[in-house]
Order: sequence, then C-alpha cells, then structure tokens
Amino acid sequence: MNIVLFLIFFTALATLYFVLGLRASRTVKTASDYYLAGRSLGVMQVTCNLIATQLGGGLLLGTAATAYSIGYYGILYTLGMSIGFLLLAMGIASRLQQFKVTTTAQLFETQYKSPALKKIASLLSIITFFGILIAQVIGTRSLIAGLGFDSFWLIIPFWFSVIGYTMLGGLRAITINDMIQLGLITLIFGSIFVYSLFSNPGLALRMWTEQSLVFAKQPEQTSLLSIILMPALFSLFQQDLAQRFFASRTKAVATVSALYAGLFLVLFACIPVYFGMATRLLDFDLQGANPLIVYLNNSISGSVVALALCAIVAAIVSTADALLNGISANITQDFNITLPGMSPLLRQKLRRLPLVFLR
Repeated sequence: MNIVLFLIFFTALATLYFVLGLRASRTVKTASDYYLAGRSLGVMQVTCNLIATQLGGGLLLGTAATAYSIGYYGILYTLGMSIGFLLLAMGIASRLQQFKVTTTAQLFETQYKSPALKKIASLLSIITFFGILIAQVIGTRSLIAGLGFDSFWLIIPFWFSVIGYTMLGGLRAITINDMIQLGLITLIFGSIFVYSLFSNPGLALRMWTEQSLVFAKQPEQTSLLSIILMPALFSLFQQDLAQRFFASRTKAVATVSALYAGLFLVLFACIPVYFGMATRLLDFDLQGANPLIVYLNNSISGSVVALALCAIVAAIVSTADALLNGISANITQDFNITLPGMSPLLRQKLRRLPLVFLR
C-alpha cells in the first residue's frame, strides 16, 4: 500500500472536516441551532445523518470479520439495525419529531414529570456513548498502527480536528461532514465491490454453494434472536439517532428518512459480507489482521487501498462525531451543575458556554 498517499488523504480529511465545521459555525446562533440544526433538516440530510451514525468501523470491519467465520449470516447484526429503522419508520420516528426536546432523557421529565429519571437516563447514555467513543479512537489507532509506523502522534491532531468541528458547528457541521463521508465511503467501497464481482464472477456463486461446507453453522436460535433483536431495540432509544428525528423539519421527513436509512444499511452490508467470505474462500492468510484489510491488500492496487483505508477512517469518524454531539447534549441540556452562591446570571452564561465559541 502507498503509505505516503494514505497520509496525504488522511491529513486532507482532517483539514476538510475542520474547515467545514468552522464555516457551519457561522450559522449557529442558538442552542437549537447547535444541537438540532434549528429543527430544519430535510430527508437527504436526516437520512445521511442516520446512516453515518450507524455505518462505522464496526459495520465495515466487524461485519467482514463475522462473515469470514459464519458466512452470509454475518449480515444479521446490520439486519437488526435495519429492522430497528423499520420500526422507527412505522410511527416512532414521527412521534419523536413532535417532542420539543433535545435529548431522549428529557422525555422522562416532560412526559413523566421525573427529573431524577431524566438524570439517570442521561448518565447511562453518557457512559455508554463514552465507551463506544473510546472504542472508535482505539480502532483508528490500531488501523494506522497496522501500517507499520507509530500512530500516536498522528491520531492526536486528527481527533482534535474531529472534536473541533463538532464543538464549533454542532449538528450542522456534523450533517455536512456526514454527507461527504457517506459519499466517500459509498463511492470507494461500491467501486471496489463492483470491480471484485466482475474480476471474479464465479466467487459469488461459490459463497452460496459452499456456505455450509466452508463456514461455521448458523448461530443457535437464541443467539440468532439476540444478534438481531439487540441492535433493533437499541435503535429505538439511543440518543444520537433520536436527536436526528428531533432535528427533522416535519414528521414525514423523520419517517421517510428512517425507512431509507434502514434499506441502505442492509444493502451496503452486503459489501463487507462479500469481502469477508471472499477472504476465506480465496484462502488469504490473515496473520491477525481484519479480513477486509487482507482482501484489499491482496486484490487491488496500493493507491486504491490507501483510499479504502481513508474511507474506513471516515466511517469511524461518522460514528464518533454523532457520539460527541450526543454526549455534549446530555451534559449541557440534562444537567444543571452550579456552584454554591452562583448568581442566576452566571448560571445562564455557563449554560450557554458551548455557544461562546461560535461567536
């Protein structure tokens, strides 16, 4: 792989993210603008936001690794996500759009009159999101470390760029960058997938006919249910997805966007499933690496591999910025932490602290 080319693309992405976030910050005037983009997002924007939130490194690398072991059953986790989006499209998304709140935890206060439950739910959301966020950072470092050089000093400025544009532009910046990231991911991996199908047309047939011979048997029924059910249910109440529905312009936008996102995810998941199964059938040596990375290194040119790795980084970032924005919303909107003797005016200024950086 062309490491120099990868570093150029990697640096360009970090710079682009920050510049676009800085530009988006000029339109942010209120807390609603910052966390919910003024509740003005359309179908394309919400759909891209929803897809980018779920289309992270886990879907690409994790699905490929699972498919390497159990074949086309590796799509089950993404299928669960898609079922969750289908359930959202059947009325839940439109109902969420009607609530004039910023976080899902606030529903415990507005609908059930329980500030205590709001804080408990918000705290659980923060802990969960923070854990997932750490996993994204570690995943980026492991990915770059696999290229054979020290990745610590490279990922620090990169993640500062991600944090910077998220903090500056809020959901507006995230929306713009998510659309760019999703276009990059779809174009690169879609092109590699089509090229792979045409270069070895018989491989897809082998995947179907040799599923029971080469790959492990399907999961047990209880495991099968949990693999699908867990992501489906998680999609119904996670803060980063609900925030997109809160930001939708209308109920119809929320409903249609959830439907489109679910369909896109299950179709796109076929790509990492194909790469994972192809790596197994072609008998490529993993040597501890992810099957997707191994397939890319053995099947396409070094410059295209560099682009593909940047697309994987973009997928990781598309999940991470949603987590950062969700954590920020939970902390600033659900908790009112004040010091003894603090004046009401000072408390108001502190609650508006995130907006100070935008002016």
